[in-house]
Amino acid sequence: MNTITKRLGRTLLVVALALGLAGTAAAQFSLTTTYAAGNGQSGNMFDIKAIGGGVVINSFDVHLASGSATVEVWAVTAGGSYVGNEANMSAWTMLSSTSITSAGTGVGTPLSLTLGHVIAPGQIQGFYVTTTASTLQYTNGSAAGALFVSDTFLEFYEGVGVAYPFGGLFTPRVWNGTIHYAPLSSVADDMALTAITGPVGQSLTCTPLSAAETVSIEMRNWGMNPIPAGSTLILNYQIDANAPVTEALLLPAAVSLGQLVTYSFATPADFSIPGPHNLTATVSYAADLDPSN
Repeated sequence: MNTITKRLGRTLLVVALALGLAGTAAAQFSLTTTYAAGNGQSGNMFDIKAIGGGVVINSFDVHLASGSATVEVWAVTAGGSYVGNEANMSAWTMLSSTSITSAGTGVGTPLSLTLGHVIAPGQIQGFYVTTTASTLQYTNGSAAGALFVSDTFLEFYEGVGVAYPFGGLFTPRVWNGTIHYAPLSSVADDMALTAITGPVGQSLTCTPLSAAETVSIEMRNWGMNPIPAGSTLILNYQIDANAPVTEALLLPAAVSLGQLVTYSFATPADFSIPGPHNLTATVSYAADLDPSN
C-alpha cells in the first residue's frame, strides 16, 4: 500500500497550499561529470548506460558560462547510442526545450525539467544537449565512447561536441553537467504513488476551496515488469479522519517500465470547512512487492 499525504490550509479568505509529502516516492539521485570547461560549442552528444536496474532521467544541469540561452534536450528515439546518428535528425526525439540564465562559470545551471525518460536495465541511451544560439562549456576528452564517470546506477561516456543543429562534430569531448535521475525499483512488480496533483490551493486570493474539489494523483511503474492490461488498482483518498473514498481503476492497457499513470477520482472532496486539512492518498496493487512507496 503506497501512501502520500498532502497538507492543505483553508482559511475564510486565503487558501495556502503546503507541498509537504509524507511517504517514500522514488529517491532522487544525481551524477556530475565535470565543470572543468576548457572548450565549448553549441552542445554535446553522449551516451548514458543504466546499470544496476532501470532509471528515469528527470533533468540536467548544463555549463553555461554567461548570459542566457535556449537549451534543447534530445534522445535517440529507438534507444541506443548516438554513434551513427550524429547527423540524422530523424533518428532523434526532442524531449524538451527551455530558456535559462547562466549561474556562472564552473557551476551547473539547472534546466529544471521533468523529463521522465526511462532507460531500461542494461540499456544505453544517446542524448543531445544543445543550445540554439549560444555556447555550452565542455572539456576535451581522451576517446569518444570511453567511460568517464559512474555511480551505482549510471555510467556516463565521453562523446562529441556538435554545432547546432546536428552540425559539425568535434571529438572527443566531455559534456559538462549534472544528470538528475531516479532509479527504478529492483523488484519485479512495484506501482508507486508519486504525487497528489490536485486540488491546488488559490494562494493569496479570496477564492476558497469548495465542497466539490477533484482529487488527482500520479503513479509510476517503478518495477522491472510491465503491469498487465486488465490489472486492478485500488485507489483511495482520505481527508483528515473522515471515511476514506475508495475507487478501482481497471487498467485498459499494460503499464510499461517507468510509465506514468494519472487518475482523477470521480468522487469529489469536501474542503468547505475552514482550517488546515490533511489529504492522504493510497494506491494498492495486488502483486506489488514494495509497499513502502
